[in-house]
Parts: sequence; structure tokens; C-alpha cells
Amino acid sequence: MSTTHELNKLAYFDALGLELLVAVRPLPGAAASAPRCILQVPPVTAAPATESTPTQPEAQMPHIEMDKVPAARTAPRAPGPAGSPAANRIREPAFHMAAVVAGGCLWLDTLPAPILPPDQLKLIQAMAHAVAGTQGQPTVTRFDWPLHGNRQLDLGPGAAAAALTSFVQRQLQQHHCRALVLLGTDSGDRLQAGELPDIATVSVPLGCAELLAQPLRKREAWLALESLCR
Repeated sequence: MSTTHELNKLAYFDALGLELLVAVRPLPGAAASAPRCILQVPPVTAAPATESTPTQPEAQMPHIEMDKVPAARTAPRAPGPAGSPAANRIREPAFHMAAVVAGGCLWLDTLPAPILPPDQLKLIQAMAHAVAGTQGQPTVTRFDWPLHGNRQLDLGPGAAAAALTSFVQRQLQQHHCRALVLLGTDSGDRLQAGELPDIATVSVPLGCAELLAQPLRKREAWLALESLCR
């Protein structure tokens, strides 16, 4: 394994906040990892000491050549809150979505606040009644991003789109919706293209808040919803 590959692997683990552990004693069945040593021991001739023989100098220590072993790398610590690769990732700003099941359709709209205003819910009920011809109790489910506060995990636009798309798929399957209505351009832009099931999808150019603020543009919404009328 090359040194570059090993350094890249350690950098990936460091960015994920994973701590690498090294065994302090050999594991059962593991190969020995002792460094290679080459010993060169010169022969030493021992001569008996006599009165006429001068004292022999002490034998020199044998010369030992060893391969240099790089210093052990300490286990990486979890990246801190700032300055680390995980903290510098691109994060998708927080947003809220409302999924309203009414008239057999799933209506997806961006919320300005975590709570769906009553006037926007009434507008969706009115549009669903005009499309389906029936009026029932709507079901409202909210999607909040981010789903968690762990900055070690991906919180970028791709992760946000994948989470919202999975949420919409579950709502369509659980409520057996016949169509998906995307209110406003943000609703469609936040979803993963091509990942939704094969179902009728209608894009309304304005969201509920915009339709209420600009009543004269409601005609654009009715023109877009004509394909869903029975």
C-alpha cells in the first residue's frame, strides 16, 4: 500500500471523526509486526590473562544495523467545531416544507415558518375541492431540514434533496395519492430529479403565500391544475 493512499485514508477517517485504534498486544492469529534487524557481530577472541600479557582492552559493542521504523501515528481526534473539514462543508440552509393530502393529491409547499398558516391550508383545501369535486379533512405533515444537528454527517444540498424526496415518496405511498402538486418553484427545485415514482406531477408557478399576496395571479394556478380535474 503506497504512502499517499495511506495518508488519504487517514484524512478520510479524520474528516468523518472516526478514531483509529491500535492493539497494544498481539491479537490471536495475527502476524508478527517486529521490525527487520540485521546483526553484524565481529568475532571476539578471548585470550587468557597472564602476568606477562598486558591487559586486553574491553571488547567493543557489536555493530547493529536496523531498518528505520517510522514513528507511530497517534490516533486522530474528532474534528473540532471550527477549522475542521467537517465543519467547513457546504450546509444547506434550514427550511420547512408542508405536505398536505387533500382531494386524493399530495400538495407540497414551502413554509415561511414551521407552522402552516390557516389561510394557506384553506387555499389548498379550495384547490383540492375544485380538482377532485369532493371535500374532506386534509392531512398535514411537516418536513424540517436539517433532520439532525450532527455536523460530522453530510448536511449539504444533496443530502437535503435525498431526505425530502424520500419523505415525499413515503407520503405518496401511505396515502395512495393519485398526483403530486408542487406549489412554487422551490418545491420542485428541492427534490431529486428522476427519483419520484411514476405519478402525475403538476407544477404550480406560485406557492400559497404568493397566491394569497397576489390574488390576480390565481388564474395561473387554475390553468396548471386543469389536467387534474376529473
